[in-house]
Amino acid sequence: MNRINIISEHAAQRCQQRGICTEALDAVLAFGSIVDHGGCKKYYMDRKARQRARNELGDGTYRQIADRLNVYAVVASDGTIVTVAKRRKRVRVSKPHRPGKHPANRRRRRF
Repeated sequence: MNRINIISEHAAQRCQQRGICTEALDAVLAFGSIVDHGGCKKYYMDRKARQRARNELGDGTYRQIADRLNVYAVVASDGTIVTVAKRRKRVRVSKPHRPGKHPANRRRRRF
């Protein structure tokens, strides 16, 4: 796993505005699940990621940050953290469409 160490000015500003602590952000980047996000990667904590964090950090340390792990981070391909936000909904993992089966490409029936 490549190490992410550059945080953009925008992401730093969003962390401050949204009250996201660096410990929670580090945990999300170290243990979080990853989903493709339009050329970038979105790191977030799901149930399996939380279990990985608890096993690695130990119960005491994990308990200190557990209530602050509902965040996600968008990371560019060069490793720069683009933005950070609090997660209010489930992260949608989209499945790729089969060629020719996308709803926008479907022909409408004429009557």
